[in-house]
Amino acid sequence: MSAAPTPLAQATVAEAMTPGVIACGAGATLEEVARLMASYRVHAVAVYRPDGEPRVWAFVSDADILAAVGIAGFARLTAGAIAGTEPLMVDAEQSLAEAARLLAEHQCTHAVVLRDGEPAGVVSSLDVIRLIGVRREA
Repeated sequence: MSAAPTPLAQATVAEAMTPGVIACGAGATLEEVARLMASYRVHAVAVYRPDGEPRVWAFVSDADILAAVGIAGFARLTAGAIAGTEPLMVDAEQSLAEAARLLAEHQCTHAVVLRDGEPAGVVSSLDVIRLIGVRREA
């Protein structure tokens, strides 16, 4: 017999996150970023720092790419050129409700999930919505 689902109010980020981080370097072309999104069926790709340090620096979302399509020189644009600000970081054991509040407060759709200080995955607004859609409050 399986355990009853955790009430949504008690759910953790780890329960909703997508494991792993799909990422590219700041010098990746937008075509390369779009290929990653299509291959992994994600709406955003993490971008590593321009100095090569293996630390997530920003996200490029599908909306960012769509907004850049009309820019002259689109083919030469890189992930680093259109990446947003430093991403929101949340802990895997943090409450999902708190993470959702932070996503809304910071007006962002993705956050890097840390486990023991290391990236373990990504939680998006869609991940939160999916979990809400399958949960029933106790």
